[in-house]
Amino acid sequence: MNGRIKGIRRRFFVNSLAKYMLMLLVPMLLLSSVIGWVIANQVPALVRENSESLFSVSSLSLDTLFKELLQPKIFIEANPDIHLGLLQYLEEDQVDEKTQSALLKLNQYLDTTRISRNYIHSLYIAKQDAPYLLVNGQRIASSRMLDQSWQQAYDADEAENFLIFKRTLRSYSFEQEGIPVITLVYVTKYHELIVINLFQSYFSHFLDSLTQHEHEAIWVSDAKGTILSENWTASKLSVQLKDAAYATGKNQTDFAHAYQLTRRQLDNKALILYSLIPNEVLNASSHVVFCITLIAASLAVLVSLVLSVIFTRKSFAQINKIVTLFEEDMRSPLQLEMQESWKDPFYYILDHVVSLYVREAHLRSDLLQHSYDLVKARLAALQYQINPHFIFNTLQVIDLQIAKAQGKPVLANLMIQQFSQLLRYSLEDPTTLVPLSQEIAMTKTFLQLLYYRNAKAMQVIWFYEEEVLDCVLSIRMLFQPLLENVLSHAQPKEGDQPIQVRIRLTARKDYIHCSIIDNGCGVSSERLQEIRTRLGEQASGLSDQVGLANVHTRLLLSFDASCALKVYSRPAHGFALFFRIPRMRMENDTF
Repeated sequence: MNGRIKGIRRRFFVNSLAKYMLMLLVPMLLLSSVIGWVIANQVPALVRENSESLFSVSSLSLDTLFKELLQPKIFIEANPDIHLGLLQYLEEDQVDEKTQSALLKLNQYLDTTRISRNYIHSLYIAKQDAPYLLVNGQRIASSRMLDQSWQQAYDADEAENFLIFKRTLRSYSFEQEGIPVITLVYVTKYHELIVINLFQSYFSHFLDSLTQHEHEAIWVSDAKGTILSENWTASKLSVQLKDAAYATGKNQTDFAHAYQLTRRQLDNKALILYSLIPNEVLNASSHVVFCITLIAASLAVLVSLVLSVIFTRKSFAQINKIVTLFEEDMRSPLQLEMQESWKDPFYYILDHVVSLYVREAHLRSDLLQHSYDLVKARLAALQYQINPHFIFNTLQVIDLQIAKAQGKPVLANLMIQQFSQLLRYSLEDPTTLVPLSQEIAMTKTFLQLLYYRNAKAMQVIWFYEEEVLDCVLSIRMLFQPLLENVLSHAQPKEGDQPIQVRIRLTARKDYIHCSIIDNGCGVSSERLQEIRTRLGEQASGLSDQVGLANVHTRLLLSFDASCALKVYSRPAHGFALFFRIPRMRMENDTF
C-alpha cells in the first residue's frame, strides 16, 4: 500500500470527525437556545390557543350529532305523501291503504334512525289536541300515554321551532325513579311535534371524550343557562362558578383568576358548550417541557460527541475496506489518472459505482415492465372465466321463448334483460375504468334482481350527490361483491327484519370516500383480526375467492394503498367497510 493512500485515509478520518462534530453540535446548541426562549416566552400562549382550537374542533362532533337528529324532521317535510298520511294517522281512527303505505315507509325510516343511533332512547311524533301519537312506530292514544312531562315542559316554554330540556322519563307505571334523558322537540311546518329522547348518560360520557387536558370541566347549557349535561369534573364545580361562566358571554384566558374559559354556541343557536381548564394545569405542562428540553439539550451535546467519533470510525472502516478491495483484489484494475489535489478515496470506486447503477437501472426497468404485464394478466383472469357470446345468445333465446309462450312480455323477460345487462357489464374489459354513476346503476340492477327472489332479504339506502358521480372513474363490480358478502354473512339482530345497509359516497378534494355499513350481528374481535390478516395476505397477489379479498386486491391493483378496503365490526353492532376512489380525469380510463 503506497504512502499517498495512507495519507488520504488519515486526512479522511480527521476531516470526517470535524464535519460530524460541526453538523451535530452547532445546530444542537442553536436549537436548544431557540427552544428554551420559545418555551419561556411563547409556549404558555400557544398552549392556550391550542386548547381553544382543540375545543372548537371537538365541538364540531356535538354539532354533527344534533344535525343528524334533525334528519327525521327534514325527511317528513320533504315527503308530502308521508306528511299527509301522518296527519290522518294521528287524527283519525281509520286510515286508507295509501296512508298505510306512506306510514310503512315512515316507520322503516324511523326504525333505521333509532336502531342505528344507540344514544336514542325513544322517538315520539305528536300533534296538539290530536287523539293519537306515534311512539317508536306504534300508534298510542294520547290519554293512555304515561309519559306526559315532555308535553308539560313544551306547553310551559311555548317554543316556536325547537326546544331542548332535561327530565326523568318513566315508560312504565311500576318504575320508581325513571331514566334521566335529554328531550329535543322539533316543530314541523304543519305543527307536528317530533320528540326525541336521548340518554343523558351518553352525553356525560360523550363530554368526557372531548376533554383535552387533565381536570378539564366541560358542560352544555341551553340559551337560558340551564345545564343539560356535564362531565364528571364539571359536576364538582360550584353553581356560582358555572353561572359566572354563563354571564361572561365570551372566552377568557384568566377567568376567575384561576381558569381558562372557552365557550362556543352550537350551530342550532340553542345550546352553548363550555370548557374550563385550571391555569395551573396549562402552566405545569410548560414548566415540564422547559425542564425536559434543558435536560435533552445537555444529553444531546454529550451524545453528539460520542456519535461523531462512532460514525467517523464506522464510515472510515467501510471506506478502508472498499479501497483495500479495489487496490488488491480487482481482476481488471482501473486506469485513472489521479491528480495531486484529489484527496477523496471515493475516486477509486466512482467508476464501478456508476457502472453498477446503470446496470441496476436497466434491470429495474425490465422488472417493472414484467410486473405490470403480470398484474394486468392476473386482473383480466378475475373476470374472463367463460365465453360470453354463448351466454348472451342463450339468454336472448330464453327471453323470446317466454314472450311467445305468454303472448306478451312478463316479469321474467324483464329479469332476463336486467341479468343480461349485468352479465355483459361484468364480463367487459376489467382494465377499463367506468363512470361511478354507471357502476352504481349496475349495482342497483343487481339489487333489483335480488329483490325479485326475496324482497325482504336486504334494505339498501344510498347517500350521494348525483353531480359528483359522472366526474369519478371506478373499477367494475365494486359494490356487488361487498353486498353479496353482507347477504351471506350478516344476520339481522332482531327477528326476521331485513338487513339494513347504508351506502354513503362523500366527495373530498382528491377522492370519493365510500362507506358500507350494515346492522347485522357483527363479528368478534378475534374474527375481525382474522379477516384483516387474510386481507393483508392478499395484498401481494390475487385470490380465487370473491367478496372482501376480491375487492381489496382489485382496489390495490387499480389505485394505491390509500384506497384499500378497511374493515370494522363489533358484536351486535353490525359490520362497516370503508375505501376510497380517487378523482381522476375522464380520459384516464385505464390503469
